Amino acid sequence: MKVIDLSLRIVAMLVLCALLDRPSHAQFYIPQGVDETFPITQMDPVNVVLGHSSVRYSYREFEVTDVGRARERVHVVVTVLSKEDEELADMQVFYDGLRDLKSFKGRVRDPLGKVTYEMHKDDWRDFSAISDYTLYEDSRVRFAQLRGDSYPFTVEYWYELNHKGIANWPIWYPQTSVAPVERAILTIKAPSGTPVRHLALGTDIEPTVTNGKDVQYTWDLEGIPYFDREPWGPGSFDQKISVYTATSLFEVEGTEGDMSSWQTFGQWYGRLSEGRDELPPATVAELQSIVKGADTDIEKARRLYRRLQEKTRYVNVNLGIGGWQTYPAIYVDERGYGDCKALTNYMYSMLKAVGVEAYPALIRNGGYIPPVLDQFPCNQFNHVILYLPNGDSEPIWLECTSQTIPFGHISASNEDRPALVIKPTGGELIRTPKSGSDANRQIRTAIVQLDGAGDATVDLSAAYTGNQQDRVRGPLISASGKEREEWVHEELEIGSGELISLETRGVESNLDSLSLEARFVSKRVGKRNGKRMFVRPTFLEQWASIPPEVEKRTQPVVFDYAFADDDSLVFRLPMDYEIEVLPDPISIDKPFARYRLAATKLDDGSVAFRRSLEIRDSRIAAEAYDDVRGFFQQVVRAERNQFVLVSK
Repeated sequence: MKVIDLSLRIVAMLVLCALLDRPSHAQFYIPQGVDETFPITQMDPVNVVLGHSSVRYSYREFEVTDVGRARERVHVVVTVLSKEDEELADMQVFYDGLRDLKSFKGRVRDPLGKVTYEMHKDDWRDFSAISDYTLYEDSRVRFAQLRGDSYPFTVEYWYELNHKGIANWPIWYPQTSVAPVERAILTIKAPSGTPVRHLALGTDIEPTVTNGKDVQYTWDLEGIPYFDREPWGPGSFDQKISVYTATSLFEVEGTEGDMSSWQTFGQWYGRLSEGRDELPPATVAELQSIVKGADTDIEKARRLYRRLQEKTRYVNVNLGIGGWQTYPAIYVDERGYGDCKALTNYMYSMLKAVGVEAYPALIRNGGYIPPVLDQFPCNQFNHVILYLPNGDSEPIWLECTSQTIPFGHISASNEDRPALVIKPTGGELIRTPKSGSDANRQIRTAIVQLDGAGDATVDLSAAYTGNQQDRVRGPLISASGKEREEWVHEELEIGSGELISLETRGVESNLDSLSLEARFVSKRVGKRNGKRMFVRPTFLEQWASIPPEVEKRTQPVVFDYAFADDDSLVFRLPMDYEIEVLPDPISIDKPFARYRLAATKLDDGSVAFRRSLEIRDSRIAAEAYDDVRGFFQQVVRAERNQFVLVSK
């Protein structure tokens, strides 16, 4: 029966391929300059048979008309085979004061290739792209969701943007989702004599270059298969094909710059901030009073950082030379708010007022994002932090947008990556520090009182440091009391049990650690079987994930950060029970990780249980993948260990 079903499916797919191969004679408007040479109605039969909705054609053209202006034209064709893949037919276009959306069009084809619908204004939504923390910003997004009446259907979109100020040339990802891409084209056009720099990653393709009045570079890729991200690896864009493009001279709102090197790019950014570090005399006097008696520059910085957190808050004010230029320090001083540029500049200005050396640093913030390519100078940044050289000691980095982050802690979203430090001589790439497992700790102790039914009343104390602190503070800082209880209920895997009491400390502060105290009932920690009870000591947290087997690993194993977890629990036994069997101690050591588990009988008859898991490196080489997999196989087996009690 299974063979018959499979045969019928293949026949149906082949019929579908034949239908999609039929030519279409529909006439419709094509925006000027858009290439439409691709045979839209001829879908790759392999993708159909495999059931892969696909991007049939993706064309992007970036035409530079002068040092500060460009036109961008995009044409995208997708074919959707099932409801599960409908999001592939969505389109969103971002635009702002420097990118004018000139046109936005779309249409739908049926399974026979006939045009059945052309997009109207009512089919798309246009709304602000600002965040909750934005006060002034002109970023907007236009969003459309075209759909066909039956499957498969094909959707086409065209749009055109006019750029006024181009510090950002295209960084091209020919595959933006997991769907296969049948053909993708990037074309860069620039006046003859304009330097066009480019760097391709994940492919050895070279552009076709056509010279004339304009020089044209074209990258043409075909047959990009369905994207199957390597498990436990870096972000998907790290694993996909990309092409970086840039020039040397550029202009944004009348300010000219040079991105041929990191030094010159930093010089341009530095010029934008000239004269914006002045503070009122009264504020300078206050700052000098605050640092009076401080023995070191770092102590001065620590005191002023505390003042920054107490007196300011983050609000995005993304205006001023395309969002590049910071608001003056006096603006933040008077109003008490600013974006990352303004708050960093304000902290820099305060330090300058008391004689402490510091520099702003451009960085790409976030997790699982493409890395900054130090070999390719161009704008690859989305955030600004502050760098303190600190003499012969380790530099200090400050995240200036948080009211609670500890001094010198920049979080996993900023660590271990290049930052462009803006010095008087220009930009200099300096890597931010990488935290070790000792810095990112979770330490929990608990008294666990078991009852005769196997339920447990738990009195728990937990402390968190470093990035583990961020993991806890993030969801709790703005949560209501009820929301905090819900988060802790899930964090401690209480399930059908009951959270009796909760107290948190340090969530709203900028201390180096935070903690919580909780009392709760956890159900079925022990399971009775006749006169025996089997107790699961890892009920607070149990590692259950094993990376799958991979034939040929090419990407490193990536964790958010190195960390160390340590649980110390004392199990008090139910009345009339005694210990029958304790698990043997387990110790697993690898260069990249360590695991310990041990249970010991105490003098009063209780069981002391200790579990620790340490990931020593957040990035482990691809060659060690099988070793990583073997390590976690052992951990998962160890986590299933139980100790056995028997009724007297």
